[in-house]
Amino acid sequence: SNFSGRIPHNLGNLTKLRHLDFSFNYLLYADEFYWISQLSSLQYLYMSDVYLGKAQNLLQTLNMLPSLVEIELMNCGLNKLHTHQLVRATNLSRLEILNLAENELQAPFLDAFQNMNSIAEIDLSSNNLNSTPFWLGTCTNLVHLFLDSNALYGSLPSALENLTSLVSLDLSKNNFDSVPSWLGELKGLQYLYLSDNDLKHIEGSLASILGNCCHLHTLDMSRNNLQGDAIGVYIQSGCIRYDLIQLGLSNNEFNDSLPPWLGQLENLSDLLMYESNLVGTLSCDMMTKLVNLESLVLFNNNFTGSLPDCFGQLVKLDTVVLSFNHFHGVIPRSL
Repeated sequence: SNFSGRIPHNLGNLTKLRHLDFSFNYLLYADEFYWISQLSSLQYLYMSDVYLGKAQNLLQTLNMLPSLVEIELMNCGLNKLHTHQLVRATNLSRLEILNLAENELQAPFLDAFQNMNSIAEIDLSSNNLNSTPFWLGTCTNLVHLFLDSNALYGSLPSALENLTSLVSLDLSKNNFDSVPSWLGELKGLQYLYLSDNDLKHIEGSLASILGNCCHLHTLDMSRNNLQGDAIGVYIQSGCIRYDLIQLGLSNNEFNDSLPPWLGQLENLSDLLMYESNLVGTLSCDMMTKLVNLESLVLFNNNFTGSLPDCFGQLVKLDTVVLSFNHFHGVIPRSL
């Protein structure tokens, strides 16, 4: 709405208010937050893009609102709050969604949120975290977790091992270098993003993780340093079928051929493995099993041989990018 200036304190008189949304008014600010504590029925607080760096007693005030279900405070300058304004823990036992993205936060600020028993979604993306909050492992009802665009490093945080209810996990744009085998125990995962890290090692191979995560829809490990031994050869699991639709493994250093297990992913729609130093030929034995394939993007690799005539059997295919390889011969008429 392009509002500007200070949020008036007398809004605290609206004691029956349940929803308060000032989001995306980037010229608004709050210099004091006590008035919100008078809104005892408040359930939804949206203030993304409102400057709160000078708001006194922000966390203390939130602690006085036990009915809060959702808090959206993205890009609010929360890193400017003085340390004496922090609290050890809040009592947000009913909170289901917490968004603190784009605040340049570090761990001490986040420790106040350790008692969120009902939390289902946490967005801490685009901050300055070099370690995960110690209390994350206790959020066993967590469904969506976004930790992308931080400074996390090493192996994936062990705190995540307990989050067996996770459906979405975004750890992209960090500095992780290895993936532990327990990731495959998060069997409910549907969306897993690990792109733009420094991954070199996958314990037990990617095939073993896919063998456990039968319901994974999207997996993105592009722009890492994975080599051929990280892929694995065969998926061994009890899955009746695989749900994987989008697989992104581009910009790696495989120096290997396409893994045979790709042929087991009959629901695969998008296969993106460009600029990954892949070698060998395109095998009809594997490709004809990918009956739902729509996009095949394999440019800038080291494939050789002729283009397989079985392309014509992939009737859903609408995008094929094979440039900058070493194919020879004729373009198949079936294509």
